[in-house]
Amino acid sequence: MKISDQLKQSIFETVKTTYPEVEIKLEDIILEHPTVEEFGDYSTNIALRLAKQLKLNPQEMAEKIIAGQTFPATASVRAGFINFTLPKEFLVSEMQKVDKDYGKRSKNNQKIVIELVSPNINKPLHIGHLRNAALGMSLANIYEATGWEVVKDEINNDRGLHIMKAAYGYLLFGQKEPQETKDWKELLAFWTSDKNKWQSPEAEKKKQDFFVGEYYVLGEKFLNENEEFAGKQLAEMLQAWEAEEKTIWQLWQKMSDWVHSGIDVTYARIGVKHDKKWYEHLLYKEGRTYILEAVDKGGYFRAVARWSGSGKS
Repeated sequence: MKISDQLKQSIFETVKTTYPEVEIKLEDIILEHPTVEEFGDYSTNIALRLAKQLKLNPQEMAEKIIAGQTFPATASVRAGFINFTLPKEFLVSEMQKVDKDYGKRSKNNQKIVIELVSPNINKPLHIGHLRNAALGMSLANIYEATGWEVVKDEINNDRGLHIMKAAYGYLLFGQKEPQETKDWKELLAFWTSDKNKWQSPEAEKKKQDFFVGEYYVLGEKFLNENEEFAGKQLAEMLQAWEAEEKTIWQLWQKMSDWVHSGIDVTYARIGVKHDKKWYEHLLYKEGRTYILEAVDKGGYFRAVARWSGSGKS
């Protein structure tokens, strides 16, 4: 029984006991929430209404109704109104009676997809991701509780120049013994031949996504200081990745695995769960096929984009 219904029942029984001559029904007991907080949680004007019927003093009637109350609430009288304040102990005890299925509704045969978080796979989650995680999971839980079938998904942004910045930053600055060269092809060949000459999150005892994020920052800094040279390096790396050259994909996969492992730890900590995960590198390949087919059929025309040298992404 709701708290308000319990209180109504108690007031009704007290009135019937105290004033047996009065004609009253349970639905005659009206409770309201006072607009002023200090007046309590509930208020009723039953004493004012009955005083007219019985030709009695409403203040005295209200005090007698309070005296006969068995409901565990602090009551006071103000201008004939009876105000009730619920004690914290009572509220806690009532909350403890609520089971995990309270308020849930049966299935309504409706479905909704909620995308939440969708991180960039070159660094850890930031505060915006955490906000979206909280909002997304809250919405998903609300929809599920009200009978909807909910699919929670995300798209992992795991391709593009921002990913190459992290990879290039790692090749440049992740070496235990730095090489003279800054050419990505030469560095990648060295890494492929002996990965132990590069740092790892395990060796440095760092959370994996934070580890990769540090090299993204270093890669971004190097690009800003060496825009023309580094921009060309990143463009070549991205082109090699798009051509699916084996070694650049090995590096990309290693760093992606690190970031996913770190983000999964964060998800577990904050209670984020997904039903479906999409990956941009897979959508990119499929989408590219559709676009090229459309070009061949004359639905689109081919334009050539040239590298600006800025490397901004």
